[in-house]
Amino acid sequence: MKTLLALLLPFIFCIISCNRNIEFPDNTSDLLKYYSRNGEKELGSPLSGAFLIARGDSILFKGGVIGKTSVNRAEPIDADTKFYIGSISKQFTACLILQLAEEGLLKLDDSISVYLPDFPKEKGDEIRIHQLLSHTSGLPHYPAILNHGYTKASFFNNTISVDTYVELIGKLKLIYPPGSEYAYSSFGYVLLGAIVERVTGRTYGEALKTRITEKLKLSNTGYSEEIGVDGFAPDQKYIKGKLLQSSRFDDVPERDLSTSFAAGGIYSSINDLLIWARALQNGKLLSPKYQDLMFSPVKKGVCYGLYRNPEEFLRDDQNVQLYYHGGGIMGYRSGLALYDDGVIVICLFNTLPLKRRAKFMNQLHLSALNKSKRTKHYIHPSLRNLKHFEYEGGLAAFDNYHANLSEKAGYPILPSLYTMSRVIEMHLKGDKTDDIYDYVLSNLLTSNDLPEQLINQIGYAFLEAGAFKQAISIFEENTQRYPTSPNVYDSLGEAFENKNDLEKARSCYEKAVELAQILDGDDNLHLYKKNLDRVSGGEE
Repeated sequence: MKTLLALLLPFIFCIISCNRNIEFPDNTSDLLKYYSRNGEKELGSPLSGAFLIARGDSILFKGGVIGKTSVNRAEPIDADTKFYIGSISKQFTACLILQLAEEGLLKLDDSISVYLPDFPKEKGDEIRIHQLLSHTSGLPHYPAILNHGYTKASFFNNTISVDTYVELIGKLKLIYPPGSEYAYSSFGYVLLGAIVERVTGRTYGEALKTRITEKLKLSNTGYSEEIGVDGFAPDQKYIKGKLLQSSRFDDVPERDLSTSFAAGGIYSSINDLLIWARALQNGKLLSPKYQDLMFSPVKKGVCYGLYRNPEEFLRDDQNVQLYYHGGGIMGYRSGLALYDDGVIVICLFNTLPLKRRAKFMNQLHLSALNKSKRTKHYIHPSLRNLKHFEYEGGLAAFDNYHANLSEKAGYPILPSLYTMSRVIEMHLKGDKTDDIYDYVLSNLLTSNDLPEQLINQIGYAFLEAGAFKQAISIFEENTQRYPTSPNVYDSLGEAFENKNDLEKARSCYEKAVELAQILDGDDNLHLYKKNLDRVSGGEE
């Protein structure tokens, strides 16, 4: 079965190989003026927020910016205005855990059962604290909650106690064995916050205050289960007017911050985040040993509360090397980037939508160096059509691009779902089915890091072109790699059904239903059953 993302991909067209050859200003003030004029076009909504660029001991730029369309607020945004920072909060939680480890109050290799006795012991014994820190615990992300009687609104809009939260997470099924894979999970950091409370005997907010914010004199940073009012930037959603309608801002629904807890409930300002970033880099909070641990990648560039060379930044500018984490909660979006050349870029936004955040922050970084992208940024061969793709190097250049990108990142970077689908589609339309199938077999399927979703998308690209034999082969490979996933069997069943092999299709759909029932609450179970009923009825 196709995921929602896969269904939407054909409509999310992005001209990857032919970025607009715009000469952006190389002066920060002029760059922000450009974005203030063109925020809707470049970002999706008028530029609004607080931004800071520093290098060494110098602050190169700081201040608040608001786009042409006014947002109703009592006072203008400045360097002390508070924003909720979302998942940048994870850095603070990671630091608290490392402080406790440094003091001998916990061990990173300990199982979480040692500190969370109410968590299911069998599962807790498998998960180590360092796996929570590096998103390798096997815990799922927020959508898994929907399988346990919650809707998005009923979960995020109501207060939840820490004990109840831990109990709820304990009911979630692991999506892979702990330590074997990386998958982003805010629930891991919720558990880390609970461990902080258990070890220190204080609430998470009190521990944050005594161990970090008071030490660094961060006057505009803290954790609160209440939505801030005084001194906070308002968060609003930009609604672009159609035809004769005027554009406007609407309020963003509030979220009960207890549901974000240690994974995303902290607020801060650009002034405070600069102090925080420098303290992380200069060892004011952690000894060299634990500071190194925080900045050391575990899997796919993931550190503790940071990412080393995140893919979206390197795809925008292959010359950068940095540590980064972003955040998003309610109508707030944030980004903190620590570049290897000493530049720090901090962005706090308070309007939605927000797109191309990496590009924006990389341009702020370049402006700190008095540079701009004055030449076309070559990505990989054109996806316009096969003729252009082959003229610009074809599959060899495409493969070389990702190899070079992976080398610079320090971990494997694979083609995106859309990009790979488009490359396959061009070759199939150009009667080069064998060429692209051989490429998939020899260059992609040899990788052990290929995710289930990418293999599935490759299979559907062949299936939709009527290349049933190749599609079935690829879907069968996915069932070998991910034998407990109901979705891969459903996709294989769809391929057999398209080939009119209903007996094999029914067998695959039966397997999908069986696995989904084992998973206890798979959202797509009804779809698997519908497919099974269809082919079963078709044979009677």
